[in-house]
Amino acid sequence: MSALRHRSALERLPLSSVRMFVVVARLLSISRAAEELNVTPSAVSHQMKVLESYLGATLFRRERNRLSLTAAGQQYMLHCSEGLTLLSRATRAIRAAKGQQILRVGAPASIAALWLVSRLGRFMERHPEISLHLTACANLPALLHASVDVGLLYGHCTLAGWSCEPLGENRLFPVCSPALLKGADAPRTPADLARCVLLDSSDETYYAEPRQPGWHGWLEAAGVPEVNGTKHLAFTPRALMHPAVRAGYGVGLTRTLLAVDALVAREIVLPFGPAPVQPLTYQLACTDQAAKRTDVAAFREWVLEEARGSTKQFESILRRMMRARARATRSRGPGRGGTPGAGDVSRRGAARASTQEMHAEQAHELGLTAGARLGEHAREL
Repeated sequence: MSALRHRSALERLPLSSVRMFVVVARLLSISRAAEELNVTPSAVSHQMKVLESYLGATLFRRERNRLSLTAAGQQYMLHCSEGLTLLSRATRAIRAAKGQQILRVGAPASIAALWLVSRLGRFMERHPEISLHLTACANLPALLHASVDVGLLYGHCTLAGWSCEPLGENRLFPVCSPALLKGADAPRTPADLARCVLLDSSDETYYAEPRQPGWHGWLEAAGVPEVNGTKHLAFTPRALMHPAVRAGYGVGLTRTLLAVDALVAREIVLPFGPAPVQPLTYQLACTDQAAKRTDVAAFREWVLEEARGSTKQFESILRRMMRARARATRSRGPGRGGTPGAGDVSRRGAARASTQEMHAEQAHELGLTAGARLGEHAREL
C-alpha cells in the first residue's frame, strides 16, 4: 500500500467505533459497555453498525438477547487489542519522557541478549537525556524507516540511502564449559570432538541472516573434516545455545561478540583453535536521514567504542590461549611418541596443564590491547 493510500485509510477509519468495539467485545454486552463508556446503549449499537458497515463483515451474533463474537469478530478483537496496547505504551512512554529524546534501537535477539543489553547502563550514564527503546527484531531493514531509528544486523549492508559500519572483526570458534575440560576424556584437540556433542545454532532461518560456515566448515579449517559418530544438538536462535554451553551439554560454535562477555567471566572457555576471521560481521545500520540526528550519532559513537573494546578483549583471550597451547606443545617435546620414562610428560597431562594455564590467564583478562591480526597463527592451532 502506498503512503498516500495508507494515510487515506487511516483518515477514514472510525476510531471511535473501534474503541467501543473493544469494550463491547470484552464485555459481550451493549448495556454494560454503554455504562463503562458513559454513553447510551443506542449510541453503542449505532457505532457497532458503523464499524460493521465499514469492514463489510459481521462482528457479533445476536441470539436471545446475548452477544457472541463471530470468527471475524474474534480476529478483529485480537488485532485491535494489540494495536491499542501498543498505542497505550507509546502514549505512556511519551508522557513519562517529559521532553526527553526516545531512541528506538533494533537488533537480533542473540546480539541484543548476549552483548548489547549488558552495556546499556554505560550509554544511559553517558547520555541521561536520551530514553532508549530496544526491540528484538527479525527484519531490521523493513523496520528502519518506520519503527526503528538505528539497529544492528549481521552481514553486508548495501542498500542505497543507508549508513552502515562494521562492529569490528568477527571470528568463528569453539567454546565449552570449564567443567567439560576436566578429566582424562576431555577434548584437547579438534579431533577429540568425535566423542563430544556438538551444539549447533542458527539465526539464519529466524532472522533471514546470510549463512555462515557451521561445524563442517570449521572442522575443515581445523584440518579434521571427517569427525564420525558425533552427536548434534541444534538451537534457533543462537542465544539459546549459550546457556547449553554453560551447562556443559557439549561444545558450541560461536562468534566474537556473542561470546566475549562469557569468556571474560570464565563461564565458558576456548578449548582450542582455530578461530578464523569471517568475511561477514555485525553492522551498525541506520538511514542516512536518521544518521543526522544527535541521539543516533551519540549511540553510534558509543556502540562502536564498545565493539572495539570487546574485540580487544577477545583477541587478548585468544592470544593467551595460543601461548598456553604453545607451551604445552613444547613440554610434550620428543617424548610424545617415544619411550615412556619417569621424566616423560604425557600428552593428556600436558594438555591438562595448558588448560589450567589458559583458565588462569583468562581470569586475569584486563582488556589489554590486542596485537596484530592472528589469522595465520590461528590457522596453525
